[in-house]
Amino acid sequence: MASVGQKIRNFFLGDTTDSKEERRLVRKLDFFIMTYCCLSYFFNYLDRAAFANAYVAGLREALDMRGIDYNKVLSLTTAGMAVGQLPHGIIIQKVAPRIWFPSMVVVWAGLTMASAAVKTVTQLCVIRFFLGLAEGSTYAGTIYIIGAWYKPEEIAKRTALFTASGQVGTMFAGVMMAAIHRGMKGLGGLGGWQWVFLIDGIITLPIAVFGFMYFPDTPGKTKANYISEKEKQLAVARLPPIKEDGHNIHPVSLFKRVFANPIFWVLFFWSPVCASIEGFPFQNTFLLWLKYHDDSFTQTQINTYPLGVQAVGIVSNMLAVDKFTAKKYADRMVPAKAGEKDSNATFPEGNEKHAQQNVQEKQI
Repeated sequence: MASVGQKIRNFFLGDTTDSKEERRLVRKLDFFIMTYCCLSYFFNYLDRAAFANAYVAGLREALDMRGIDYNKVLSLTTAGMAVGQLPHGIIIQKVAPRIWFPSMVVVWAGLTMASAAVKTVTQLCVIRFFLGLAEGSTYAGTIYIIGAWYKPEEIAKRTALFTASGQVGTMFAGVMMAAIHRGMKGLGGLGGWQWVFLIDGIITLPIAVFGFMYFPDTPGKTKANYISEKEKQLAVARLPPIKEDGHNIHPVSLFKRVFANPIFWVLFFWSPVCASIEGFPFQNTFLLWLKYHDDSFTQTQINTYPLGVQAVGIVSNMLAVDKFTAKKYADRMVPAKAGEKDSNATFPEGNEKHAQQNVQEKQI
């Protein structure tokens, strides 16, 4: 009978093999790969949410920001992440992931801390764009690495766990902001929002150190000393065979296989709808609504009340994973990216009107 710990592990990661050697290898991969990827995504989302929490805790007043300024910063951050996906995907084919991924963590940690020194909205926009560009390595790189090490039936739950780690980061940002606002506001002559960016960047750096030391690259190129030669051979042998000339697909054939598939068109229209709804928690609309009604809520309540949205997302994300489904569709990627852009483009006009109404009512 499985122990409680084993049952918990099976729920989150599954148990797809009876081989003792393979289970040992998978546990190593989970510890070193999933720990790094989940922590990096955690801090990735922590930074995104930290901006929204900083906005309602003094950043808006410090830079004299309006509703459209909030959307400009958010849009440029998303643009940086979107633009960076393809270059990062190409670079990790040439540069060892154990070098490239942690290097990008160092870059975005530095840019996060630099956000505390901005004096104008323009400076913040520039920093957040390049920060998004560096952060774009996390998602694209993790999906690549998970696909390189794990069997098809092992991928779904690990991808769900990876995604949930980002939602945990969003939750933690509210808790961190509330604590900093209570204890550090005004310390060293800095505002609470500045301490958020500084602390966020500082606590991100150890993840880069972990990556430089222990990230294993890909099965065929790994030099990790915790993986034996026998385990390296097993890591390659346990995966589906690589097709010869698998990348040399004729463009016309690829076009037909993607665009003639009904799944592509169903998801092309469905994904933006779902992403637009998801945009409310992603863009922290609830947080902004609470800030607008700051005469009814304390700063701590403003930072912590939205946490419930992310908590529900984490639980539903894990429960929605079907461990019996191992199919992967390449034609889901375009609708997913379309949804990401739609999520960012849906709200600027509404938020600007809301901000203008906010200013007018406060003046009255």
